[in-house]
Amino acid sequence: MASYQIPQFLDSGDKIIGPLNMRQFGYALGGFMICSLIFTTAQSLLPGIGNYAFIPCLPIAGLAAYLALGKFNGRDSEIYVLKYILYSNKPKKMVYTRVPEVTDLNLKMGEWSSDKITKRWAEGLAKKKAGEANEYLGFSGENNNLKIRQIRQLGENVDLSLVNSLADIQARQMEIEAKESILRAKQGKRK
Repeated sequence: MASYQIPQFLDSGDKIIGPLNMRQFGYALGGFMICSLIFTTAQSLLPGIGNYAFIPCLPIAGLAAYLALGKFNGRDSEIYVLKYILYSNKPKKMVYTRVPEVTDLNLKMGEWSSDKITKRWAEGLAKKKAGEANEYLGFSGENNNLKIRQIRQLGENVDLSLVNSLADIQARQMEIEAKESILRAKQGKRK
């Protein structure tokens, strides 16, 4: 049976220069170049500063070292730095502003007519009068709301069974009419 060597450390990348892969070397080289630029610029602008010109380079060098060598939760640090930059640039206060679609609003307003508005207003008045009638009959309060719902549901069930019965009767009547027309057609052919 043949044995095969399984590659390991696939996520580390090829080591190009010493212990650094290409990505890590790029961050280290970029950080070194920026630090040397800042150091020489600070020394040329302020000649009396001397070796203290390395102080502005410390944050850049730290960031470059973190990007080149750092890992967090098994992932490269550049992902977290990028996510931090994106987070810091987003606004922290979220304000909901609803912007209505004007076309939808125009369509809805176009559907309104004085008849529809009057009908809806009349329905609202009828519901209010029905509520006052229920209070007059003694169907008010928390305990009686259940009774009111049961009576309404009973009425809806009766209406539904009546509609279903009428539909069955109409279907049977149509079947009878269809059979009679077929019978008449057959009798007409015989004559």
